[in-house]
Amino acid sequence: MSRIDEMDPIERDVELAWELFEAQPAHPEVGRLARRVLAQQPGRNGIRMLLAMHLQRAGEVDEARQLFLDVAGQRDAYFVNAARKLRDLEQHEYRWVEARRWADVVLREDAEGWLDHMELGIATAMTGDMERGWQLLDHAVELCARTAADQLPEAFASRAIYLFQSFAPSERFIPAAEEAMRADPSSEFVGGPLVWAYVHQGRFEEAEELALRMLRLDPTDGLASGAVTMIRETRAVLEREGMTFADFHESGAVNAAWDQMRDQVLGTDLASALEALDEVMPNDLRAALRPPLDADDDRSLLGHQEIAVWHDGQEPGTGALWRADGDFRLMSSDEIAEMDAAIEADPEAYPEWPEESLSDYYAQVMTDDRGGYLIATLQHLALRRAGAEDVVVAASVAAWFWDRVAAFGGRDPRPMAQRDSEPASDQAAPLDPSAAVLAEIDALNDACLAAPGEIDPQVRLWTAVVALDRWVLINRGTADDARPFALQAEAGPMICIYSSAERAQSAARVNGLAPDGEPVPLFSLSLPDAVDWVSAFAERGVVGVTLDHPQLGAWCPLPNLAHLARTREQS
Repeated sequence: MSRIDEMDPIERDVELAWELFEAQPAHPEVGRLARRVLAQQPGRNGIRMLLAMHLQRAGEVDEARQLFLDVAGQRDAYFVNAARKLRDLEQHEYRWVEARRWADVVLREDAEGWLDHMELGIATAMTGDMERGWQLLDHAVELCARTAADQLPEAFASRAIYLFQSFAPSERFIPAAEEAMRADPSSEFVGGPLVWAYVHQGRFEEAEELALRMLRLDPTDGLASGAVTMIRETRAVLEREGMTFADFHESGAVNAAWDQMRDQVLGTDLASALEALDEVMPNDLRAALRPPLDADDDRSLLGHQEIAVWHDGQEPGTGALWRADGDFRLMSSDEIAEMDAAIEADPEAYPEWPEESLSDYYAQVMTDDRGGYLIATLQHLALRRAGAEDVVVAASVAAWFWDRVAAFGGRDPRPMAQRDSEPASDQAAPLDPSAAVLAEIDALNDACLAAPGEIDPQVRLWTAVVALDRWVLINRGTADDARPFALQAEAGPMICIYSSAERAQSAARVNGLAPDGEPVPLFSLSLPDAVDWVSAFAERGVVGVTLDHPQLGAWCPLPNLAHLARTREQS
């Protein structure tokens, strides 16, 4: 008879459940054994933790989260580990504000582990406080050096990977990655991105040398082999054209290569965005999109191939279904071919479509059927119209589609600072909801004023505010580092949010934030991400948001706002 057969039946189930979880964490027998134990001994939080971990690996995230919360709520010996599991779960679900909150909880209970400081650093950076987050990553490495020097290679690698994940610029990523590679030259998770970071900075010889070294360690390393192929093919083309790598670097093409590589590694690329969009796209939009082209069809090479083999165009007049500014729809490959032929036949009639150098590269993506085109360039997604300068619409084609995923309620894996928060112009129309929506907001505010002591009118008002497509804020920072205008109220600091650009502009004038005749710096945030963005200011002392101040001035505490946002997501 084996040792397990001789054990108490409950303890036998416990041991079997743990052993099976270690081997196959998503196996349904793990859940069956754990539930059988809990049916007889419901107070065993260790088994509840096991069941929660199993459910998370099996894809039952909501149930797993609730079990972890139940354990944490008892504040017993399992509390810190439950908080860590909640932190990690929310990171995996890209709920960075919640992940940051649990990372703070962990460190308040146990501040000794360098890895916990590292996890707070990435959560802080991903919620938009980049510099603070990156400083915390450095602090975690310093703590590791003092308390667990034998783990420094792991700490160096973690810092480099998290800098990469949070879109740190190459000049910040490279020193950290080089330090990690000195500690562990075989680290492919750091080495591959470092190769492309060298390319991004125009350090092509160093990139090729490192890539070849990585391939000697692992001949199947895709990032390294891709870099070597790109460098050698580019070198051959440049030699034929009488150009140098410096010319190539100045064109901006290497910036695009760095962005594409990073997005592919992190799952924030265009293909991932289109896949995520399939899961959340409204049915009316799905019906308006045309069938895809076969990848072997030469027409797919026109425009943007990844989009053409997803859906080859969209029915005219249906651009509004994207619920984005401008009513743009996808162009088909035939429409792009026809347009290209017209430009080639009479280039003087299309002076805004030059192709004289590599930096002039473009690919048509969408049109509003009124002479406006969204085009992919080497630097960004831009709006092009005859007789006007190009206007940047998004950082890339992938970024535009990820913004649509988020707007339709899907999960967005990008750092919050990379999401739809582009600075807006002083023109109100693109950011303003309909007059009927604004009238409803005003009426709900009037109902609150008429019954100041009642909760229901306030819930109805703020439910409507959270249901808006976006909020507009007054920018007190710069275009690259947006900072919201806030007020010091009796309850504490409050961020001013506006239901329309027009109301934000009027408020800025009233508050003396912009001289008459000069543009008002605004930026917008899509819902529901906007709630996470403003909630991250809680650690700086912000207590709530105030609506359309001074025209309305209603306010809502940040915790209440987060609850309403969750209600929106569930509905």
